[in-house]
Amino acid sequence: MKFKAWMHALATSRRWPLMLAGALGGLLTAGAAWSGTDWDIPSDKTKFHVFIIGGQSNASGVAPLEAGDTNPVPHVLRIPTVGNLAWGAAAHPLHNRLSSDQFGLGLDFARQYMKTHPGVTVGLIPVAWGGAPISYFAKGSVTYQDIITKVNFAKQSGVLKGMLWQQGESDTVYQSLADAYEAALHTLISNIRADTGEPNLPFVAGEVGSFYGAPDDPEHLPNISRIRTLRGIFATLPSKVSYTAFVSSAELGHIGDHVHFNRASLITLGQRHADALATAKSQRPAMITPSSISLQASHELNHNGSYYAVSHLIDGSGLSSSASVTNAGTVTHSSSLANTWCTLEQTFPNYVSSSANPNPVLVATLPTLSNIQALVTWGYGDGGPGSGNSAAKFLVEFSSDQGQTYPLSETVSTTHLLQSASQTLQFRRSYLASHIRVTVLANAAGLGHGGSGGDRHCMSELRFVGYASQANASYSVIKPSSISQDVGSSEFPLINIINASGLNAEPTVGGLNGSSHVLDGANVWATWYSPPQYFDGSNPNPRMTLTLPSAQTLEGLILWGYGGIANAATNFDLEFSANGGTTWSSRVTVNTTSELGLACEVLSFPAVRANAVRMTVHGNARLRSQGSQLGGDRVGISEIRFLGRP
Repeated sequence: MKFKAWMHALATSRRWPLMLAGALGGLLTAGAAWSGTDWDIPSDKTKFHVFIIGGQSNASGVAPLEAGDTNPVPHVLRIPTVGNLAWGAAAHPLHNRLSSDQFGLGLDFARQYMKTHPGVTVGLIPVAWGGAPISYFAKGSVTYQDIITKVNFAKQSGVLKGMLWQQGESDTVYQSLADAYEAALHTLISNIRADTGEPNLPFVAGEVGSFYGAPDDPEHLPNISRIRTLRGIFATLPSKVSYTAFVSSAELGHIGDHVHFNRASLITLGQRHADALATAKSQRPAMITPSSISLQASHELNHNGSYYAVSHLIDGSGLSSSASVTNAGTVTHSSSLANTWCTLEQTFPNYVSSSANPNPVLVATLPTLSNIQALVTWGYGDGGPGSGNSAAKFLVEFSSDQGQTYPLSETVSTTHLLQSASQTLQFRRSYLASHIRVTVLANAAGLGHGGSGGDRHCMSELRFVGYASQANASYSVIKPSSISQDVGSSEFPLINIINASGLNAEPTVGGLNGSSHVLDGANVWATWYSPPQYFDGSNPNPRMTLTLPSAQTLEGLILWGYGGIANAATNFDLEFSANGGTTWSSRVTVNTTSELGLACEVLSFPAVRANAVRMTVHGNARLRSQGSQLGGDRVGISEIRFLGRP
C-alpha cells in the first residue's frame, strides 16, 4: 500500500490501534535479555532521567538495521512499546509495535544527552505509532492512557525529564486535520504536563522532513499548503508555549520515499533533539521590531525618496495588522511600491547571475540587548501572487557590542514562495545581540521557489523573535593558558595549537575575518600518520585538555584551517569544567561547515560557564569529504581559541 493510501486508512479508521495491538500483542516481546551493571537502574532516582518518545513512523524509525544495531546501549533502558511493564536494556528497534519499526532516533538522542549529563542513566518510553495522526494521542485514547501508565511506573525509579515529538505527516492528508493541528498539539502538551504532575515538562517538537512535499516529490506535493502549515506550527511553538523547543529537519535526507528519514539523518535528528532540549526554557519570546535599520553593500531602488526605502522594512506600513509571535502566521503584507524595499540592480535572469551585483547587507539596531531566536520575513508580492524577487536566503550575524564586531552567525532560508505571508525562520540556538547584520544571499527565484522576476532582491517587512537580556555583552577571544594531551599521539608539538606561532597576528573579535595561519610543521600539531585513513577504527580519538586564564561564559570554538588538506580536524566533542578539570559537567559536539584553507571559523554552541575545556577530535576533512582529499592519514590542528564573555 502506498504511504498516502496508508495514511488515509489510518486517519479515517478509529479502530486500528485496538485491532493492531490485539493482532501483534502475543507476537512481540519486551526485548532481548540483559544483565550487568551497565544496565542497572540507579539507586539514586535523580540519576535516572526518563523521556517519552511520541509521534509516528519517523519517531520510531524505519531505516533498515545494520550489524550491531541490536546490541544494547550501555546506561540506556526502555519500557517496551508492547509487552511487559518493566525496564529492559535498550537496543534497536527501540519501538516494537510494528514490523516496520527499525532504526530510530531514540538511542542517538540518549547518547547525545549523556554527553552533557555524565553519570546518568537514560530511561526511554517509546510510544510512537507508525501512521498515527495526532488525534490518537488525545486524552482518553488508548495511546494516551498507555503513556500515563508507563510514566507513573517510570517515576517510581526515575525522574521524568521531557517528551520528544516527531510527528505530523498524517495530519497533512486533509485540510481539517492541518487546521486543527496547532490546538491539538498545545492541548497534548498541556494534558501530558497535568497528568504526569510535571507542569514545566520540556517538550521538543521535530519538524516533518524538509524533503516532504518538495518540488521533486510529486506524490505529496498536493499537500504542500498543509505541510507548510505544520512547519509553521512547529517553528513557532517555542514562542507560544513555555518550556518547548523546535528541531529543524534542514539538510536531512530520506530513504527514497520523501517521507521517512534515512539512517544518517535519524542519528543527526536524535542529536538535535538532545541539543534542543537544553534550549527549552520558560521565557516567552516576543516579536522585536528594530529601532532603526540601514543599508550597506548595495543600493536601494529609490523613486523621489519615497518608494522602496529600507526604512519600510520596520515601519509596518504594509502589514494588515500589528504583528506578534501569536498572530504572525495570519498577518499579511500588501507589498505596494510605497511600503517595500528593493535593490536598484536589475540583472536577468537572476540578480545573483552577475558578479557585479553585491549581496545586500542590512544592519538592524535592536531596542535593547536581547536573546534572539528567530528571523521573521514577509514575502514580496509585487502586487501579484508572489515575486521571485522576494529575499529567501539570509546570512544572519549577531553583535552584542553595538555593531562593532559580529563574531557569531547562522544561515537560514525560506522553504517556499511566501507571497504576502510571513515565515518564521528559527535559529538553532539563541544569540545575544544589540545589532543584527543580515546579508541577502538569494531570492525566491534563485532558490527554485518560483514566482516571476528574480532580477532584484526585495523584502516587505523584517522582524526578530526574542526577549530582553541582562547578560554581559562583551565578547573576547580567549587564549588558553595551557594544554595537555592524554589520548592519542603527537608528531608535532601540542603547544603549537595555542602559541600563535603561525598566525599573522594575535586574533581579536574584530579581526577574525582577516586572521589566517601559515601551515608549517613548526607551527601546527598533528598525530603520527596512519595510512590510508587515520579514522578507520584502529587509532584512538585524540583528546586534550585546555586550561583558561579564568572562568568565562564560552559560546564558540575558534578553529584555523590546516592548509586545505584532508588531515584537518573537523569534528569535536567539547567537555566543560568550572573547577579546573576536577569534574566535567557538560558536553557539546561541534563541526566545521566547510574546508577552511588558512582562515578561521567560529563553531558556536550554547553558552556554558567554564575555566577548562576537554576536547576530543573524532573526524578529519577526509572522513567528512570536505575540500581536498589529499592526506587524511593523520589529524592536525593549526590554532584554536575560544569565544566568550566574562
